[in-house]
Amino acid sequence: MNSHGDHTQVQGRAWSEHEYMLSFFISMQVGAVWGHCYENAYPLFFAIPELFDPHGLFIEGWIVFEDTDRVVLMEHGWLLSRQQYIVDPTIVLAVEISQPVYYYPGVSRARAELEALENEFFPHVRFSGYRDDGMQHAGYLAAYESALQKARSMLSEKKTFVEVKATLLPSQDEVVSQSSDFGVIVVQRNGGGPHGQERG
Repeated sequence: MNSHGDHTQVQGRAWSEHEYMLSFFISMQVGAVWGHCYENAYPLFFAIPELFDPHGLFIEGWIVFEDTDRVVLMEHGWLLSRQQYIVDPTIVLAVEISQPVYYYPGVSRARAELEALENEFFPHVRFSGYRDDGMQHAGYLAAYESALQKARSMLSEKKTFVEVKATLLPSQDEVVSQSSDFGVIVVQRNGGGPHGQERG
């Protein structure tokens, strides 16, 4: 769905090996950095138009994955190609190809909307009148609730639950003071300018 449209993305979709390899290759090419999911994804959308035009999407939502002793629910940003492949240059830096990652899209943004949001904070749903956590947006809330249910279903005695929400690093005092401690990053197509760092 776009930020105001119908919910068309599948909730809880696990990505394929093909999507992992595509994301890994792109991540290595662009020098993606762990913990900067929105900053990694935003300029990538414009850098490879043959992959994302005309129907590609920038997604704000949640992912669920597990490792040796944790089940992680993470606020996250990624892309969908024009052929609806998941392109996630960030999570490939933390998981192996054999580790399932489940995607829960909350807000989807097409190119025209993304162009208008350059130099804005992300996840932008938090800065669009849907409360500080974005949870007054029906799609974002539904994605979170579905992701939380999935994470709980994966828990066992040997696994602890970890929820990761986008946040600024403590050193970003100026940006924090402007965004009530929950802002994330200011995105730009060329990667320049002032940036907070989101953990997700």
